[in-house]
Amino acid sequence: MQGRRYGILDGVRGFTVLSMVLYHACWDLVHLAGRPWDWFQGTGAYVWQQSICWVFIFLAGLCFNLGRRHVRRGLELLSLGAVITGLTWLCLPRDAIFFGILFFLGAATLITVCLKPLLVKLPAVPGLGLSALLFVVLRNVNSGTLGFETWQWLPLPAAWYELGYAGSFLGFTAAGFRSADYFPLLPWLFLYLTGYFAGRNWLAPQGGSVLGETVTSDGAGNGSTAARITEAEISPAWCRSLQRAGRHALGIYLVHQPLLLVLLWLLGS
Repeated sequence: MQGRRYGILDGVRGFTVLSMVLYHACWDLVHLAGRPWDWFQGTGAYVWQQSICWVFIFLAGLCFNLGRRHVRRGLELLSLGAVITGLTWLCLPRDAIFFGILFFLGAATLITVCLKPLLVKLPAVPGLGLSALLFVVLRNVNSGTLGFETWQWLPLPAAWYELGYAGSFLGFTAAGFRSADYFPLLPWLFLYLTGYFAGRNWLAPQGGSVLGETVTSDGAGNGSTAARITEAEISPAWCRSLQRAGRHALGIYLVHQPLLLVLLWLLGS
């Protein structure tokens, strides 16, 4: 049942956005309020953080198949990312965000639009496998090597990492570059494309329907359904709450950090 499928997408996205809020609350306490917490500096917190961004990027690529007005949405996300860069640079210069998640999602959306005439010629399953393989191989490109996490297979030419901010946007992180939230095109574009091909294989074609009603999505991981009667309406209350959070993931992302900072201030931190 398609209604169940799209409800699952909203629910997973809602759970992930709430996980993100909790993670950033912990980050603020440790890095801004100076509260000591050794666990948050270790592997467990890193895996937590990675699980959030992996799910968001994968779902964004998957939901590209449901979206409309991709160019407009991509430009909106790029603009929001640029605004966040400006605000953090002014208010939190030591923790400014350059090439953050929204900027990446906007760029990935526009690149996928440009590549779509080629992507549609590639069968979904081979495309998924190739994209996932390239993501794994390029996972450590920001650190100067090919490889995945602790597996470093092949060093890359040092000259590639001397291209300044342009290189850092591509994934060849320049010496001295710093960002509190950093998602360059490499390797993350290939995780986005993995989601795109997974969506082609799993979801209904663009413009499909859920229980007879039109499905809409913004193509950036914030899908919604226009169905009046869907699987979500007969789900448990906690599940419906997650689905509502998932349908408003972008809005939650934009407001959660300012609210967390106000809360820290009220608590004297």
